[in-house]
Amino acid sequence: MIGIIVTTFNRPEALLRSLPQICALGAPVLVVDDGSPAKWTDELVRCAIADYLYVPHNRGLAAALNIGLSYWLADKSVDWISYFQDDVDVYPGALNILSRLHGKAPLLTGHDAGEHNAISAETIDGIPVKRKLYIRATHMHASAEFWRSVCPIPTFELGAPKHKGTGRGVGSNVDWWIVRDAPRSTKNIGKDILCVPGLVRSFLWKGEDSCWGNTARAGAEPPLKQWAS
Repeated sequence: MIGIIVTTFNRPEALLRSLPQICALGAPVLVVDDGSPAKWTDELVRCAIADYLYVPHNRGLAAALNIGLSYWLADKSVDWISYFQDDVDVYPGALNILSRLHGKAPLLTGHDAGEHNAISAETIDGIPVKRKLYIRATHMHASAEFWRSVCPIPTFELGAPKHKGTGRGVGSNVDWWIVRDAPRSTKNIGKDILCVPGLVRSFLWKGEDSCWGNTARAGAEPPLKQWAS
């Protein structure tokens, strides 16, 4: 079984767009709210299409993801966990496609981050994929075994990422820990990451959309796939 985690912090408009799409994938969903102001809580709960866990104080993305992972890893029937951030559009057949790649790599993603180049491209079971060394935390789909091997994810700085002056600030180390820095990261175990372009696309890519000024390259992400799952 696949379990889904969505982390969110103080972006109810984003969550209200992304969550119905994520829930429509057909797998159980847990939303971990990393201490958003209380005024948003009722609005989020009213979605009533996912389980909702509220962290009483903002602890940062790593802590929120650790909480969500612990929830699903306690369930022996969950063998894959798909993590989404709260600002994504998702292809309706995303999990069906990713499931066909289970066992081909410990870590998969449907988000093709333009700043992380592919090292190769191929087709597996009729699915065009890219092999990458690094990916964004926008979407990560991994086996329970792999998630266990990189947990707990350490917190680089307590709370949400922050602006530093007028430029970009200090962000989360979640993606770098998982793909590069953890003793059992994909890099350190010598495994590539499989990316299926067009399954997951961020709709918030400008610096002002990020609490720490992080940007994506506008137009770099492919459109959602239009082929059958």
